[in-house]
Amino acid sequence: MKDFIFLPISILFIFLFEIFFKGSLAGDLFWAWLDFENALAYLFIATSIAILVTRIRLNASLSIENPIKRKKLQRLLWVCIYFMVILYTLYAYVLHAILFIVIFSVIQGITWIKKHKKSRSFTVMNDKQSH
Repeated sequence: MKDFIFLPISILFIFLFEIFFKGSLAGDLFWAWLDFENALAYLFIATSIAILVTRIRLNASLSIENPIKRKKLQRLLWVCIYFMVILYTLYAYVLHAILFIVIFSVIQGITWIKKHKKSRSFTVMNDKQSH
């Protein structure tokens, strides 16, 4: 669970940096709030990178631990990714969001196919060994 500590901290840091730093540079916080779509775009990019890094760390650190816990955490990461894509669609560029949805769906589909191929070939091998 300690792998997830840096995820909300990095998201919050990028978001607050974008809002308040731009506001202080402009001399008025109001202009930073007008630039909210850019802040959301940076938030989406930072969150996506943090989620992907967390996924890589999760794959490395949970290889020995409980597979049920690992599956739940990976599902949570995918939910976070799709949530950020939906948020990005609502507030920023629709075509970019559609592209991200397609990319993440393809990645998830490939990982699902690989997982089921391995489990299917494993059961076929077990059936051959039992006969």
